[in-house]
Amino acid sequence: MSTAILLYITLLIQSLLLIFLIAIFVPLLHKSGAGSDTDLESVNLSDANLNGADLTRANLERANLIDTNLTNTNLTGCQVFGISAWNLSLEGAIQKDLVINDHDGSKITVDNLEVSLSPEQQSKNP
Repeated sequence: MSTAILLYITLLIQSLLLIFLIAIFVPLLHKSGAGSDTDLESVNLSDANLNGADLTRANLERANLIDTNLTNTNLTGCQVFGISAWNLSLEGAIQKDLVINDHDGSKITVDNLEVSLSPEQQSKNP
C-alpha cells in the first residue's frame, strides 16, 4: 500500500475515533452535576453543542471553544486562562466567577467569558 493511502486510512480512523468519543463524552456533560470540577484542560470542543451543560468549576484552561454552543450552560467558577474562543453561542449561559489564573500566583475573576479573551478574540465574537 502506498504511503498516501496509509496516511488517509490513519486520518480516517482518527476522525472516526474522535466522533465516537465526542458522541459518548458530550451527553455525559449534560447530566446534572456531571460538569462539576471536570478537567477539560486543552480539550478541543470546537463545534461542540454543550447546550444546557453543567460545567460548574470545570477546568477549561487552553481549551479550544471555536464555534461552540454554550447556550444555557452553567460556567460558574470555570478556569478559563488561555482558551481559544471564537463565534460562541452564550445566550442564557451563566457566567459567574470565571477564573483567569496565569500560574504565577495571581488570580483574577470575571463574570463574562468575553472579558477573559484577548482583544483579537473579543473582536471575533458577536
